[in-house]
Amino acid sequence: MGVATSIGFYLLSQGVKITMSRFHLSTDYEERAQLTNVYLALINAEENYPTEEKQIILQSIFSRSESGLIKGDSGPVMPNNFLTQILKNTK
Repeated sequence: MGVATSIGFYLLSQGVKITMSRFHLSTDYEERAQLTNVYLALINAEENYPTEEKQIILQSIFSRSESGLIKGDSGPVMPNNFLTQILKNTK
């Protein structure tokens, strides 16, 4: 009886972890969609915005997302040379 209860609690905790991970990833991707819209608006604007602002947005869009399943899993930011290549191509 104790083994069955332990297995049940373990499966329940794993289900909660997966559900919370999916929730965090979905909100992260919604934020990235909004950032993409902001970046496109900056590109299409008549005013010239500084490349630093565009670089910050691009780093946020292309950074690794943390699912919460692996503790301490944080990825590096994008290298600046790749960002400058993207920014040169959008001018």
